[in-house]
Amino acid sequence: MRTLAIATALSVSTQAEVITGQVLDDAGLPVASVNIDVFDGAGNELLLTDDGTDVNGFFTTTVPSAGIFTVSFRPPPPPTTTHLRRDLASVVIVGTTNIGTVTLPPGYRLLGRVLRTGGLPVGGVQIETVPALTGVRYTPENNLTDGFGNYSVAVPRGEIELRFDATDVITPVLVSLAIPMNMTANVNIGDRTLIPGFRVSGTVRRADLTPVAGADIDAEDVATGEKIYTPGDNTNPSGAFSVVVPPGTFEVEVCPEGNDLLVADVQIAVVASNVTLPVFTLQSGVILFGLVSGSGSPVAGVDLDVIDTVSGLPVTTCNDNTAESGVYGVVVPNGTYDLSFRPPLDTAFATTRVNGVVVAGMTQVNVALDACPPATSYGVGLAGTGGAVPVLSSTGGPLRAGNSEWAWTMDNLVGGGIGILFASTQPANLPFFGGTILINPSNAASSRFPFFANGSVGVGGVGSAQVAFPVAPSSVVGLTLFNQFGVLDPGAVSGVSLSNGLEVSICP
Repeated sequence: MRTLAIATALSVSTQAEVITGQVLDDAGLPVASVNIDVFDGAGNELLLTDDGTDVNGFFTTTVPSAGIFTVSFRPPPPPTTTHLRRDLASVVIVGTTNIGTVTLPPGYRLLGRVLRTGGLPVGGVQIETVPALTGVRYTPENNLTDGFGNYSVAVPRGEIELRFDATDVITPVLVSLAIPMNMTANVNIGDRTLIPGFRVSGTVRRADLTPVAGADIDAEDVATGEKIYTPGDNTNPSGAFSVVVPPGTFEVEVCPEGNDLLVADVQIAVVASNVTLPVFTLQSGVILFGLVSGSGSPVAGVDLDVIDTVSGLPVTTCNDNTAESGVYGVVVPNGTYDLSFRPPLDTAFATTRVNGVVVAGMTQVNVALDACPPATSYGVGLAGTGGAVPVLSSTGGPLRAGNSEWAWTMDNLVGGGIGILFASTQPANLPFFGGTILINPSNAASSRFPFFANGSVGVGGVGSAQVAFPVAPSSVVGLTLFNQFGVLDPGAVSGVSLSNGLEVSICP
């Protein structure tokens, strides 16, 4: 009935339509000079009368026709305010409509300058942001750099990705840039330099040669693994694309829209000038999906690799990490595959494989991740200066193949002490001047890592140090290490203080 009433009112309304209300900031204070825009369902902007707020934040704006619209409130940009735009969707406007109080989200002022190689300013670069909290792109007001390369915009608070989109800079051709930031205050980030690049172009088609529109193009640097920010990188209705990248060698990946049920594809591009790649021909596929859990709860960010058991080669899959719900979904050809599920390195789970999965149509594979046990302490140490007993622990999550964040952590040492950390594949229980050596240092597989403790020299318990673990290759997966360190310490019974032992397994 409500829908019918709205439709009836819209059909009979012939008078001018008016929206009223008040715009406030997050502190409840009125915001003056807020520009009001109204858009119809097709995104067309309507011609308004009195489309701004007064000194008290009130507005009375005339709309040319009744309907259901999106109403946008655009505050003055910095330095006047640091408020963010607010859009109200599906606003029914019939006659005089009181929208009520509209509160603008708070932001921070971000300013800086965009240059190109040689220190010359670049105008016409678009400034955009993607807040980590929402993942939804936010375009600030007055977001183009001026002729001197300067910009000053209001951006969301918290963690954001700041994007410098050079797509509309005709000459020289520049590589766009995206950098992470944590906005906790107004900030001037100074100069950012955009480097020259080249255009990589191509066409994407189905097996029947019809174009694939809307496919996303990603370019990853083969040497660094870095994904290049390439705005405007979707294929057009003809299946064509063109992106700008720096010189180098790149994996150019085509990710079709999920409802196309097409298998992604990748080509290598060696870029030293403008490049046109051979046509990407995408084959039809089916959906492989499922839920990944660990200890009974969904696990987000798990990376899926799909390996063809016949060829031994990986199948290109896009957006193949699990969502917050632990759910994944990719498009693959019919076939038989080994699946590898690699969780984020900071989780307490190991990479888990499911082999010999037959896919002959839509297929569901749910996975419970194997646990990766944490490092565990064993034995007791030997006190040094001031009775402080050194402590050995770890940081960086579980010790897993490829986890460059994992490290041994030494605490409660004598300040300025010189020590050696021992790692062995065998434990021990050897008496040592009132203490115990808890590892076998003569084991053929043992390693030694010297270190220096920080802190005030000679003061017991104030020293600490970290030793990074050499990034574990897959060949050592499954190995268990027993670790202990000793420190030269004049306050120890034998002149050497010892830590506890630490047992840790290297997980896949």
